[in-house]
Amino acid sequence: SLFLTGASGNYVYVNSGVPDAQLNVTTRMEWSGSANYLRDTGSATSQINLLGSSVFSGVGGMYLYTALNNYGTVLYQLTGTGIRPAVAGVKMRNYGTWTITDVPSSGMLYATSGASFINYGTVEIDIPGDFQINIPLQSYGTLSVLNGNLRLRAGGAAYSGSVLSHLNGFITFEAGTFTQDAGSAVTPGNGIVFYGGSAIFNGLFQPSVFQAVGGSASFLQPNAVYHLDSITQTG
Repeated sequence: SLFLTGASGNYVYVNSGVPDAQLNVTTRMEWSGSANYLRDTGSATSQINLLGSSVFSGVGGMYLYTALNNYGTVLYQLTGTGIRPAVAGVKMRNYGTWTITDVPSSGMLYATSGASFINYGTVEIDIPGDFQINIPLQSYGTLSVLNGNLRLRAGGAAYSGSVLSHLNGFITFEAGTFTQDAGSAVTPGNGIVFYGGSAIFNGLFQPSVFQAVGGSASFLQPNAVYHLDSITQTG
């Protein structure tokens, strides 16, 4: 187990000068408080592998200098700035289940140049308000917005075989360029909103509500049938 708690200023050094170090957390990781650090003395080449159940809670400021790979379950309850990739090139990868819940009003993954969040498993969002992803989101798996509004503010991609689901929530495209590959799907749900940036859809696109406030959307799948129950153009 790995426990990093307390008000602020706590450090865990993963590699202690050893390049490409691996830290396997086999049972449980708990991260709470604010301004706590997972450090790499190199250049984000170390790996933290979460193999069990992990809980991230508190008021954000989770500074990450290493790659973070989830193979188990993550319960993400950070408010404020949330996880903050602290150096360029930091990768967060989800191979298991990553659930964002109990964020009372707003939460985020903080923006850092060159960082990214890569989903190979399932990401679930079940919140009453907004959640921002301010680094590119690359999804090979399932992204499900059960409740709330997922705000994509740095673009990304949905690759073949992936699913974007928004059962009782919204997915809002706000900035950057997002590309959907052929073979992926945007399934029926509460709504897709375009507010800024651009999105290119090459696969199945079936939101129940499609609202265009700003930005641009291109639908490029040859001979595709796009299903929309409602469409709103603003501005």
